[in-house]
Amino acid sequence: MRISEIDARHRPDYFPYYKVQWRDGLTGWRDVQKRHATRADAVVAADSVARRRRAPVRLMMIHRDRRVAEAPLSS
Repeated sequence: MRISEIDARHRPDYFPYYKVQWRDGLTGWRDVQKRHATRADAVVAADSVARRRRAPVRLMMIHRDRRVAEAPLSS
């Protein structure tokens, strides 16, 4: 969703949000295409992704103007 669309909808609580990434051996970190409103929700989702993919996962905190990666949650 583009920032102009978010601004038009007047959603001040949209940012920050979290995304889960998993480590792909060929291309690096790949996003799971799902937005999580809280870190706790993202951690639960990350656990599921780690078990399913059998790969390291990490959380990305998405701000309006940047993305901040956390340390991997599993290896």
